[in-house]
Amino acid sequence: MLSYVFDGFELQPDERRLLVRGAPAALGPRALDLLLTLVEHAGQLVTKDQLLERVWPDVVVVENNLQVQISALRKLLGPDAISTVVGQGYRFTREPLSRSHGAAPAKRRSAIAQTNLPHNLGALFGREQDLAQLQGLLGASRLVTVTGPGGVGKTRLMNECALALANRFADGVWLVELASLNDADMVAAAVAATMRIEVKDAASGRDALALHIREKQLLLLLDNCEHLVDSVAALVDALLAVAPKLQVMTSSQDILGIHGEQVFRVRSLSVPADDAPLAEAALRFGAIELFTERARSGDLSFSCNDQNAPLITAICRRLDGIPLAIEIAAARVPALGLSSVARLLDERFLALTAGRRGAVPRHRTLQATLDWSHHLLSDRERKVFRRVAGFVGGFSLAAGAAVASDGLLDRHEVIDAIGVLVTKSLLCVDSKEGQWRYRLLEVARAYALERLAEADEVDAVARRAATHWLSVFGNCFDDWTRLSDAAFDTRYGSDLGNLRVALDWAFGPGGDVHVGVQLTGLSAPLWVERLMMRESEERLAVASAAVQADMPAAWVASLHMAAGNFYYTRLNEQSTAALRSAATMLRALGDTPLAGYALLLLGNTLAALGKEEAEQTLAEARKLLAQGDHPRLMALLPKTLAMFYYMRGMPAETQRENLRALELARAGGYDILALTVEENLADSLWLAGDLPGALTAARNVIERSKCVRAGYRINWGWMYGNYFGILVECDELAEAAAIARFTMAHLRESNGIRLVLDHFALHLAKSGFVESAANMLGWINHQYSSKGITRQPNELRAMRSTDALLRVHLTPQALAQLCEEGTHLDEAAVCQLALTF
Repeated sequence: MLSYVFDGFELQPDERRLLVRGAPAALGPRALDLLLTLVEHAGQLVTKDQLLERVWPDVVVVENNLQVQISALRKLLGPDAISTVVGQGYRFTREPLSRSHGAAPAKRRSAIAQTNLPHNLGALFGREQDLAQLQGLLGASRLVTVTGPGGVGKTRLMNECALALANRFADGVWLVELASLNDADMVAAAVAATMRIEVKDAASGRDALALHIREKQLLLLLDNCEHLVDSVAALVDALLAVAPKLQVMTSSQDILGIHGEQVFRVRSLSVPADDAPLAEAALRFGAIELFTERARSGDLSFSCNDQNAPLITAICRRLDGIPLAIEIAAARVPALGLSSVARLLDERFLALTAGRRGAVPRHRTLQATLDWSHHLLSDRERKVFRRVAGFVGGFSLAAGAAVASDGLLDRHEVIDAIGVLVTKSLLCVDSKEGQWRYRLLEVARAYALERLAEADEVDAVARRAATHWLSVFGNCFDDWTRLSDAAFDTRYGSDLGNLRVALDWAFGPGGDVHVGVQLTGLSAPLWVERLMMRESEERLAVASAAVQADMPAAWVASLHMAAGNFYYTRLNEQSTAALRSAATMLRALGDTPLAGYALLLLGNTLAALGKEEAEQTLAEARKLLAQGDHPRLMALLPKTLAMFYYMRGMPAETQRENLRALELARAGGYDILALTVEENLADSLWLAGDLPGALTAARNVIERSKCVRAGYRINWGWMYGNYFGILVECDELAEAAAIARFTMAHLRESNGIRLVLDHFALHLAKSGFVESAANMLGWINHQYSSKGITRQPNELRAMRSTDALLRVHLTPQALAQLCEEGTHLDEAAVCQLALTF
């Protein structure tokens, strides 16, 4: 056997494989043919036409296919293994050593003469790893079933694998297409006909096949078996029993379920996780490669570039990386344009109907593919399939059972049906951190929602779902007080999308506001933990407007508590009123932990506002919280006490309580709380006059905040605001100016403008913009005085420094006039003024 050896690689033409330090590499047949051609002509120019003729004989392909394969080879072999001769072709730069192994092989049979596999399959995108894994499975198992949802590319991958391995089978590779066969009794006869084996009638087909292949070494491919799965399973089981050299590979949405079957689930093509990738990065993903190639086949001017890569990514992600869906969408691009295709997907998935003429009828459109899969389900399975369509982002087995069951279909029947839908590749199952979750692909979900509407079950299913989420979120507050951030988010965060759907239904036409009000209050800890303040406030406003006189006091109290949670960072009368009301109602209801938490937030707000009653409120909160076992609340208590001491200008006590809060937060796994306390520690160092220490601490907090989930960025306004203020006080004006716009944008998003504008005014004053600084100072002073609240110590110091600087440059009359003018500005104008340097 002849092979070529170079740089740790061994290319074996007869075995059609490339070894990397003895292990098979994941290399498709086109790339392998390309490499073999280049290696055989090592050091010589091989023109593009020669390569296209060798690798894609008798097939018209665009040159981009060649470039894609060359790129894949360079990734594997090294960037300089293949050089480009501009405008002509390529040259293999290594010096391979050719060698023979063992006795000279007998003359090989022509693979083409021994197979009916199509040879014009075209480029295979994003399947290198899948292809290598499938080849490995076929080497270890006599029966491999390639399974997955309709349109995922099962047939294509199976055929590519078989073509690459054809020379292993002395008696050939035979593909039997069963899609158009509807008679289960004719399966054996159809296989025999494909292999040109004469049979008398359908009943004698299995015996004739068994006799013919008994001693033969061949690979039998059975394509699209799902509608004939029982007959196919019986035939395959019988043939494998009498033909020891036979291997079988099937493609099916359902598995055969017989002894010795190795299942290979075909995954969707990969899509970038980044919403806005650059073209070079995006084209490394199979879905983007396929979309670009198919769109370009209808319009040679089309390409994936930095401008359209985000939109292509969004389309491919919306289509779940399903190759058939991507091909159909891409085919519409030349006629409709990329933006119109994206809008079409937003409007209705199944409007994509321009399929491939050469495909079997059920693969010409998404609608036909899903119709086919739906037709194969039992009545019970169809009910469950459409009823789980309302879930967004997946669902647990308990949720699926609760929502899909009714008086005629019990929980156990639903669980059985979910299992069947998984085996039939209509439901995907994911296991993460010990939790099993199920989900419909988006194209299947859109189809199932149409079936749900046709069955007139939309409202009934939505009500069962909302009722289920009431039971799930019933323990949300207690779990939040005891679980770590990670554990709490695992338990509740996965169902945020389902919570949104339930709330939208409850407050929509035909919904149930009683469910909506209760669910809004119960789920508040999740919104707070995710720091989704803006959406939280919007949903709270809807729920508050829907409160009715006959609703239980506990529901209303939960809403007031939620309002206090959402508003308390604004430090205004709205937040204190909500928290006072919540505390009063919760104490009357005997809900000690929640009442203690309400008082804790109220005490924090009062302390930040400089109110004398903060001390008494916090003392009462401490008393209530000591009665229960709620670790997170006990970690929040010293953090709140630190705010009390901070506002009184007591740095040592502030530092002590913050350090205690940090210890408890870290011990409990409250990562977001710990980060917030670290931010407060930087603030207390600033208060103590340790500017170098405060600056270092502020920078460390900002760097650590970049590693937590994106939701925490709502706090970036305060973090960067403090960092900005420390820089200004340190006279690092250039660095402060460099982050000013970024800081301002996040301050406005988090409604934290007033809390740090004193530092922007000082920055303007130190930079020489005294009139603008005076206008800002007037606006800020008016905000504090009109609301009857007190500046925090660091901001008070900044205000005094600004005032002192302005009095150096302005007369008392001019300063008073400019400050007066500032009181008439709106917030947007003041923010713009802050950035005029």
